Amino acid sequence: MNKQKSKDRRWAGFSLIELMVVVAIIGIIAGYAYPSYLEHMNKTRRAEGKTTLIDIMAREQRYYTENNSYTLALDQLGYPVVGADNAVESENGYYAVTATACDDGNPPITCVLLTATAQGVQAEGGDGNLTLNSLDVKQRLVGEEALPW
Repeated sequence: MNKQKSKDRRWAGFSLIELMVVVAIIGIIAGYAYPSYLEHMNKTRRAEGKTTLIDIMAREQRYYTENNSYTLALDQLGYPVVGADNAVESENGYYAVTATACDDGNPPITCVLLTATAQGVQAEGGDGNLTLNSLDVKQRLVGEEALPW
């Protein structure tokens, strides 16, 4: 009877080695999953910046058809602007969008460049800035490199 009781106790739980193996496996899986998660979050926030650029450009095009000129003052398009640079924040604040003239800047402005500058967490991730101009040229600027969207 004593032998049976000690045999049952031996199989009653996990050993420290088994627990350490499980923790190591979870650590390895997390080590691979976390960078992938961060990249996914950057792409999601980048999509917000792209959506904001496209929406502002659509309003710029509408403004152009009515006035034969683009505007650099985004508040004229119905957006609330923030700061001295007349920037429009994306929905969750990950990008600040500004407008500059592609041409010489004298009226009438026939080409406008929208730049979405990464803010906060998005800027810390080194994701770069997004640009869209009225000629439909889309770029993602990371350092000195210009990448397509």
